[in-house]
Amino acid sequence: MTIYKILKEVANESSTNKKEEILRTHSDNELLKRVCYLAESPRIKFYIKQLPEPESFGDIQLDDCLELLIPVYSREVTGGEAFERIQNILNYTTKENQEIISKIILKDLRLNCGTKIFNKVWPGLIETTPYQGCKPFSRKLVDKLLSEEGEVYSQLKMDGCYSNAIIFNGSVEFVSRQGEEQFIEVPGLEKLPNGVLNGELTLEGIPNRAQANGIIRSIIDIEGKREERGEVETAKKEKAFVKKNGITLEEAKTKVTYTAWDFLTLDEYYSKYSERPYFERLEALSELEVNIVPTWVFSTFKDIMENYQEVVQKGFEGIVVKSMKAPWKDGKHPSNIKIKEEINLDLKIVGFNYGTGKNSNVYSSVNVESSDGLLKATAAGLKEAEMKFVTDNSEELLGKILEIKCNGLSQDREGNYSVLSPVFVEIRADKTEANSLEECKEIQEASRNI
Repeated sequence: MTIYKILKEVANESSTNKKEEILRTHSDNELLKRVCYLAESPRIKFYIKQLPEPESFGDIQLDDCLELLIPVYSREVTGGEAFERIQNILNYTTKENQEIISKIILKDLRLNCGTKIFNKVWPGLIETTPYQGCKPFSRKLVDKLLSEEGEVYSQLKMDGCYSNAIIFNGSVEFVSRQGEEQFIEVPGLEKLPNGVLNGELTLEGIPNRAQANGIIRSIIDIEGKREERGEVETAKKEKAFVKKNGITLEEAKTKVTYTAWDFLTLDEYYSKYSERPYFERLEALSELEVNIVPTWVFSTFKDIMENYQEVVQKGFEGIVVKSMKAPWKDGKHPSNIKIKEEINLDLKIVGFNYGTGKNSNVYSSVNVESSDGLLKATAAGLKEAEMKFVTDNSEELLGKILEIKCNGLSQDREGNYSVLSPVFVEIRADKTEANSLEECKEIQEASRNI
């Protein structure tokens, strides 16, 4: 069976399980595996916004077409030369292969099954986005770092929108911790050497985190869906943006800044590991022309906590204590310890509730729960604009992650967990996994220890 027919069979099947069965049947087909990798891997980029129209047909085989694509995604050829090469590939292959090549370049095989299915069939085929997180504060963890290393870094905890800046041969792509492209531009980063920055997007002049992050998300949404929405619908979105935020989209875009705290090679990033100690990576970062998160060096717990108090008094969330010697790893590790006072939890949205009186026609509170379903709560405190947004987008928001602020966890007589005075903070577009009950307990304990 040809690759074209296999892909068609998968696309025409409505059941995800049966799609997987079809792919497993052909799992030993190396050409199919390569097609799926090139189309779905975040590492493969073609930098072509509009495909050339085929002008003829030929008999070049699919595997040869894929070989001819290598100089394009490796950036050996760019611009007009890359466009011409793709035009020639399409012109000299079959109609079926033209369709496959086009889908590969557009990064969508149109199989309607998501990317996880490929890693089920071919384990580890598609790279997932790595993210190094932080453990909640505990005196024991901090003391352990100090006893092992003598000195540690203390860095300002950024209040922005997490983003990886992937730099490759003069091209910059911003990616969320879930691997979703963020349609943002920050001048100057394209001049940096190849590699990946870990950092956050913030908005100059807007200190309120939720407001600034909301504006950044709006920029990403509007810019990322211009072609999909068309000029008329995009103009409506831009008008609504001005009404809500008091500045134009173009003005807001000039206020976007990027601050980094780590710099990985491309190989380190995609392999999800760097054996280089953090002090070496931070030194490499300091040699680049990029904003770097404020960083201090301390050798005592007392100095760390005084630094924390100074930061909080200036209106920031807190600090992150980091090992100087630790390698970079995917996941949350005790080499990074977050110190912040408020109890903020990331919970999954499972329902909505209408308000009363003037709010009887809009949702005024949101039902949320932990990833394991063992903690349930109803977050209120939505502002008028937030109530309208939640009401208008309720179907899309189900299953999304909501950050709430609360006064701690609670238990009823039956042992069911909830939280005290939960307040709506923001929809976390950069997260897809809610905190578990155990993680919520750890966050509460960290807050109490502070």
